[in-house]
Amino acid sequence: MIEAMGIGFLDAVPRMFLSIAVAAWCTALLGLVSGFLGRTRQAAVP
Repeated sequence: MIEAMGIGFLDAVPRMFLSIAVAAWCTALLGLVSGFLGRTRQAAVP
């Protein structure tokens, strides 16, 4: 995948670390979106 995308500087990074990093970013993004939606729902209810 790294070779296909042309990101040569990531060759030294272990693939397991990249998988964990991507999973962590997705989890963080999901948490931010969930928190944002929760706040907007509470604000909309009088």
